[in-house]
Amino acid sequence: MEDGNLIANLSADNISAIEELMRQARRGSESEKTQQNTVEETESTSVEFDKEFFIEEVRQLSCLWDTSSSLYKDRTVKANAWKKLSEIFDRDGKD
Repeated sequence: MEDGNLIANLSADNISAIEELMRQARRGSESEKTQQNTVEETESTSVEFDKEFFIEEVRQLSCLWDTSSSLYKDRTVKANAWKKLSEIFDRDGKD
């Protein structure tokens, strides 16, 4: 499935859930940025790359966003998905 078709098929709830995940990831990365001295020119490029990588990882974990999936209501599966994301993005998962 092409990315354009995937995005077109997402419901408003799915899009809202992905946007919230991106906001949470951004909040975490903002606190890390205060600890690092980054060059302004490379910051926008790396943030854009991080967004794409984040979206791709979340896309693979449909239990976090697909309300029609039986796994969406399974707290254990969702907790494991969050744990996987926190490991990928090197976060403690307690935020």
